[in-house]
Amino acid sequence: IQLMHLRKRPRSLIHWLPATISGVVLIAMVFGVALMAMIFYVNSKQDLQNSTLQMTRVIAHAIKDAVRYEDIWQTYAILSEMVHNTSKSDEALVVPIHATVADRQRNLLAAIPMEDRTVGEPVDLPNQPDPSTLRPLVRPISAMRYQVTVPIIEGGQAIGWLVMDYDFAPFYRKISRAGLLVAVPVLAFILLISALVRRLVQRLLVPLNRLSACLLAYEPTRNDLCELETTDFEEINRINEAFDKMRHKLEERDRLQREVQREQRMAVVGQLAAQVAHEVNNPLGGMLNVVNTLRRHDHLPPSELKESLHLLETGLLHVRDIVTALLKDARPVHHVLTEHDLRDIERLIQLRIKGRNLHFDSRKDNLNKLEQLGLPATPVRQVMINLLINATNASPDGETLSFHVLVDGHALHINVDNAFKRDENMARLRDALEQGAADGERGLGLWITRQIVEQLGGLLKWEIDSSHHHLTITVILPGIRNQQNGKEARSDSPD
Repeated sequence: IQLMHLRKRPRSLIHWLPATISGVVLIAMVFGVALMAMIFYVNSKQDLQNSTLQMTRVIAHAIKDAVRYEDIWQTYAILSEMVHNTSKSDEALVVPIHATVADRQRNLLAAIPMEDRTVGEPVDLPNQPDPSTLRPLVRPISAMRYQVTVPIIEGGQAIGWLVMDYDFAPFYRKISRAGLLVAVPVLAFILLISALVRRLVQRLLVPLNRLSACLLAYEPTRNDLCELETTDFEEINRINEAFDKMRHKLEERDRLQREVQREQRMAVVGQLAAQVAHEVNNPLGGMLNVVNTLRRHDHLPPSELKESLHLLETGLLHVRDIVTALLKDARPVHHVLTEHDLRDIERLIQLRIKGRNLHFDSRKDNLNKLEQLGLPATPVRQVMINLLINATNASPDGETLSFHVLVDGHALHINVDNAFKRDENMARLRDALEQGAADGERGLGLWITRQIVEQLGGLLKWEIDSSHHHLTITVILPGIRNQQNGKEARSDSPD
């Protein structure tokens, strides 16, 4: 289990690569040496068998005359001398250990050694050579011994037989010593190759390890944590160059991201400041109008004085809600829009309308269902005031400004129709309507109005009549309670 666990662990190239290359070289060399040794062994063995056959034939020819006359002592003397001379040679790869001479009737004439043997006893010769072919026979009798049987021929007939046993042990010993002599330089060569490969792998892996350490320690804000050096390997140099380029690109991307985030934060702060300023400016404008009315008219009827004080209180509550939301980082809590809020809006805009000598056409239909929509009063009031202020500023003196409010049971429809000046820049007007560009007071108001309408889930659309210089802006705000009922219905419906 431990070995299997170690196998699953990632291998280190500095150890694995030299070991693998050395193993491949070792296997190749062992295979090559074994193949050459096998070829050498087979050829040498065949040569030795041929040599033993030739030697036996020479001895058989030497004792031919003695065998013809069945001269036992002469046969023994010649055989003994030749066998002992061959055995004394230090360079002999095979050694004759037994020799037997038989006559034509296959009876013993002489033998070396002669102990426990009797002249004239039958000799057990192999079935070969065939008496008709008179061919010699070479056969193994043990792992290291071979027997050679040669006929002694005269006049085409066998007059006797020479049987010799040879020991191949010297040949095998020399082969073993030669193998050991070859194995030592082979192992030395393999160790040398392993050392060279290990050195090469170290030179190759040192820059790679440095590169991996740089990748692990990379930080966009720190350029001095990793410095890659030039190596002798072109591929590694290219990898280092690619890493440097990647690092520079990442640093540039991080720098651009930081700049974009800073600009986005500044833009959000600017939009928030503009929205807060406009949120506060609207109730302040209404309260200033009330104060101006009170200054001009010292004695007001109690009902009008009460309505003026109510306007002041509404504006102050609006400012308080905005401040509370900023301090608590929460959305202000608004009361539901009522018909009384619409009358307050008309009173707040009256001074502007009178100052521009405009005709104000106000219509309100089906307001008895207004409170059922559950719309928040503060943002809807701001939408209406923004639209009316923009229309008042854009209308030429003496023109008609129409303000129509309709409740259809599901949504609140606000329609503001006004004429605009003939020298009005149409491109700038469309840009203010479509993109909410900050075109003075109109652009900021329209931008704020669009944001509020989208937050309430509503729709703001417009229509420009260039020939008659008329602009119609329509706002549709769905009821909050209708939206909640729709969400509950969707959540309860089956998939």
